Amino acid sequence: MRIIINADDFGLTNELNQCVKVLHDKGIILSATVIANSESFDDAVKIIKSSPGLGVGVHLCLDGPFNMNNYQNSTIDASKNQFFERDETIRKLRTFSFSVDDIFKEYELQLQKVFDNGIKVTHLDHHHHLHLYFPILFQVIKLAKKYGIPSIRSQRIIAPRKPDFIKKGYRNLHQFITRNNLKTPDGYFELFRYPQNAVEQNLERLSLMLQTDYKCVEIESHPNDSNDFDTLFLQNPLFLNLMKDHTLVNYKNL
Repeated sequence: MRIIINADDFGLTNELNQCVKVLHDKGIILSATVIANSESFDDAVKIIKSSPGLGVGVHLCLDGPFNMNNYQNSTIDASKNQFFERDETIRKLRTFSFSVDDIFKEYELQLQKVFDNGIKVTHLDHHHHLHLYFPILFQVIKLAKKYGIPSIRSQRIIAPRKPDFIKKGYRNLHQFITRNNLKTPDGYFELFRYPQNAVEQNLERLSLMLQTDYKCVEIESHPNDSNDFDTLFLQNPLFLNLMKDHTLVNYKNL
């Protein structure tokens, strides 16, 4: 099986960036998605340019302090001059309160900043998985096709926390539409971080996943500092032993 271990939120802090570099230098993380309007974006660019084996995507944003547009439009909370917070953004998505033109223009600005820094973009994904919502998905597909970006993160969850027939059907439909427009993995695997036995649970879930007939799965990760769960788990000898008979790749290999 081909495994993409992707680091989200690249550029958020210098400490996070350093985690990505360390894990990349060890051959563990070969893919990361950068936030264009993040505080440590310039530091991330330096790491990208010194790491030719690192595939870099764009972590598109529509909530929080990451907007590129500063003029008032449907995506901006006028009281803060930034995107709405996550819960309000989701509410507005569910009620179709955003202009899709405003969303697309914002995404273009984020993508263009990454291009302007000489970065070849391997794929697109979305902060807080907001491309799970179809109005966002269609704009991301439009963006990818316009700028020749071949791949996008899947929203099919491999080994979900609480299996739900209705949600599974929705995500399978999402996967069908995505795969008919762009390249995407068979699904993504989410690390469980909070149970007391989280390491053992994740190892067991991964072991079962690796016995399936999936061709390519993304392991979504959020390394933040040298002692956070994801950073330690990805360097755990038991995890690395599970990976040794499989191929670590990035989105260029889809």
